[in-house]
Amino acid sequence: MIIYDIIAINILGSRFQKQYFQCHKLSLVAAVLLLMVQIFIDYKRPLTQQILDGHTTYKISQALHIQNKRRQRMGQECSKIHPIGIKQQKRYHKQLMVDDKHRIAYCYIPKAGSSHWRRTLTKFKYPHLKQSYIHIMYNNHSGYLGHSRFNETMRTYIMNYYFKFTFVRNPYSRLYSAYVDKLCQHRPHDINYQKIYGTEIMKRYRPNASAIEKQTGWTVTFEEFLRYVTDGLHEGRMMDHHWETYEHLCNPCKINYDFIGDIESQNNEESNALLHIIGADIAVFPSGRNKTKKEKLRDAYSKIPQYVIERVKEEFKNDFKLFGYDINTFDSL
Repeated sequence: MIIYDIIAINILGSRFQKQYFQCHKLSLVAAVLLLMVQIFIDYKRPLTQQILDGHTTYKISQALHIQNKRRQRMGQECSKIHPIGIKQQKRYHKQLMVDDKHRIAYCYIPKAGSSHWRRTLTKFKYPHLKQSYIHIMYNNHSGYLGHSRFNETMRTYIMNYYFKFTFVRNPYSRLYSAYVDKLCQHRPHDINYQKIYGTEIMKRYRPNASAIEKQTGWTVTFEEFLRYVTDGLHEGRMMDHHWETYEHLCNPCKINYDFIGDIESQNNEESNALLHIIGADIAVFPSGRNKTKKEKLRDAYSKIPQYVIERVKEEFKNDFKLFGYDINTFDSL
């Protein structure tokens, strides 16, 4: 039982840990009971229903160990990147999906498993919702912190007391995934991306483009896309959220996230561990989801001039540092 108590206390976070260790004069049982009463009163996190045993306990324990290391690294890197503090970014309001029923707030990052997570959380919140309505519901702006129904008092409460999480992936693979998904496909819902961004890229980086290329934006190269993104970031332009930096989307140096997962973790173990932690055992993330084949990535980046690669490193350096990705090699992709 002691190991279960320790795991539960680690899940609950520093505030509860402090209360727990202040109870050192009480028996272990009394201290745990006191914690459970506090959980019931405050209901900060949707974890009280968890019964951890066997394989699930081991997986969650592993996930917590990874979280502790990741949060520690992020704290150290934030201190280096922003030694005098960071201004609160407001864009995260639009990215933060709120579930008042389970007291969860998820900052979604496109091309990092966000569609699957938003579907999962919508199904978790509305278990009887028909499959055909799920997409409509998770795109409903009223479910995000930026909606007018949330005043500043409510937003502050959510940021202080809800279970907050996000997922990231290697910036190199995310950029390539965004390029392929939004500028190389000819699906009806991607046409606007090609007309808006593809044609703009053509104007900027291919002055000799044909009339059809300028009109459709269909033949943008990966190099042209990377130049457009890095130039935009360097110039401070508002970027589409599919290729905006993690730092600007979800403000990880200012928001105290309870869980920051890597969507490319082996067999999606971090995603599945979080499903258990929040009690959303209605879904399982399949192995290999949101992964791009290493060979494709290496081949794509091998054709990019070094000066463009250096621009990518410069503009996304904080994302690499904050989440521990190797900026100098594609071997980790």
